[in-house]
Amino acid sequence: MRITAAIFLCIIAIALWSCGDNTRTTPKGYEFKVITTGDGTTVKPGEILIVDMAIVDQNDSAWYDNRPTDYPEMIRISDPSKMEMERGISEVFRMLSKGDSITFAMRAKDVFLLTWKMDVPDFVDPESEFTYLIKCRDILDEAGAMRFTKERDSIHNEKEKARLAREEEEKKKAEAELEEYNKVQLGKDTVLIDNYLAGKNVKANKLPSGLRYIVKTKGEGPTPNEGDFVNIKFTGQLLDGKEFDSGEFTFALGKGDGIKGWDLIAKSMRKGTSLTVFIPSTLAYGKGGKSPMIGPDAILVYDIELIGYRKP
Repeated sequence: MRITAAIFLCIIAIALWSCGDNTRTTPKGYEFKVITTGDGTTVKPGEILIVDMAIVDQNDSAWYDNRPTDYPEMIRISDPSKMEMERGISEVFRMLSKGDSITFAMRAKDVFLLTWKMDVPDFVDPESEFTYLIKCRDILDEAGAMRFTKERDSIHNEKEKARLAREEEEKKKAEAELEEYNKVQLGKDTVLIDNYLAGKNVKANKLPSGLRYIVKTKGEGPTPNEGDFVNIKFTGQLLDGKEFDSGEFTFALGKGDGIKGWDLIAKSMRKGTSLTVFIPSTLAYGKGGKSPMIGPDAILVYDIELIGYRKP
């Protein structure tokens, strides 16, 4: 249940209890209750109602609610010649004045037919009660409606600009924090890797990026270029030796198809090269890890063979 709808209905119940029955009836016999009476000047044909409106089901769940948005409903009252065809909420709209707050209940099947022009979903009881919660903000003529629309859109655009600016600022802040985090974590990872290799009495090649690798088989020919489709055979394990994945993988070099560590090591490999590479977490899955096998800040160890590569 949406809490705003529940609160609204509680207010309605209190208002009705304190003010007594204030029911109005449309020409075709639909009844609605007035919670707050406005200025009493009923809307005229050709004028436009500016209304806040929610539609809730018998469980107080909102199926429609424009109140949290910048866009109230704009209801144009049609020519009286159309009245014969109108039913339900369309009749109610004709009886509103500025400042009116009302509730109007209908069967679900009538709401879906008259308001949304569709069949009732299978999971909704057609005979269950839906309730309209309506507050008439204003009644405008054509010129007034145009001014309202322009002002509304201007306010919305300013809010949207402010929202985007906040998001961009938050993004930059998060990126800066992650960059600083990764600097520290990379230092920790390289110490762990170097200590691990020293403990195994293994000498490895070092790259400025933090990668450490041991060549098992030297390949032949040129190394691949950025954008080339690189085909590798691999086995991946954690630093404690627990294997988490293996197989073949083809990716576009330098395009972010795989982890950064793969891009960095593959660009230095020749066809037929096989090696073991130790990849710091910052060049793998970082502080988030990759569930379920790879935890946060996990150093990865890959046995990789470059089977071949081709131009795009």
